[in-house]
Amino acid sequence: MQSSSISKTFFKAPACYITFLAVPAFFVTCVVSAEPFGLQNYLDMGRGLFTFNLSIIAAIMLVTLTLTRMLVFILRKRLRMNWGIYIIWCMGEAFMVCFFSAFYLMLMSRGADSYYHILLRCLLNFSLIMALPYTVITLGIQCYVLSHKKAPVSPEENALIRFYDEHQRVRFIISGDAVQYIKAEENYVRIRYVESGKVKDYTLRASMRKIEEIVTKHGLMRCHRSYYINPAHVRLVRKDSAGLTLAEMDVDGVESVPVSKNYYDSLTRLL
Repeated sequence: MQSSSISKTFFKAPACYITFLAVPAFFVTCVVSAEPFGLQNYLDMGRGLFTFNLSIIAAIMLVTLTLTRMLVFILRKRLRMNWGIYIIWCMGEAFMVCFFSAFYLMLMSRGADSYYHILLRCLLNFSLIMALPYTVITLGIQCYVLSHKKAPVSPEENALIRFYDEHQRVRFIISGDAVQYIKAEENYVRIRYVESGKVKDYTLRASMRKIEEIVTKHGLMRCHRSYYINPAHVRLVRKDSAGLTLAEMDVDGVESVPVSKNYYDSLTRLL
């Protein structure tokens, strides 16, 4: 595996749920059905404790992984993990499971074996069993990440603004350079743009807040509570006879756009 940063998908809630549920489930299934490393006899302790001990160890595994994955989820925005660090993290989780399991088994064995001997057996046996679901989960998530990886966007595609409706369906696609301004009209926004030398409008059911991220990414800026404007098409900013500040556009047929006092300095700096 490459040493580049690991996808944040590994630290999101679904991946965390899968890990702390699937690993204990696989461990129990494997011990019951395959009887690896003589663990059934070892956990039985000659006193018929197999089912009870296996249940407690599975619970230890579940709680430990839940806590560590919750920590990963909480810190996911700050983490800068590469594959090497992630593997070490997983090994650390396995060690913690073995550490607490060995302590429990020492108590149940009534001192018949030393803690370090029990810990060594847990590290050798439990870790090997846990390695398989860890590997399968990791490869599964990585396959998901690769299958959903977006193809590189060409400069022409990147210049296009895609407007979505409330159901996240694309409703209108236009070059960012063609947009003159966007005006809020109750539950809609009116997009004024130029196409083939003609001034046109498109009305979209959306709020100004909903489109803010996408339009500002393409160079538009807020100039009024009800307007986004394209600074590239502003010829000048002036005051009319009533004292209102207006941005005069460089395309004939496009009316001037009001500019609020709060946005005046930001707009004029770009002209």
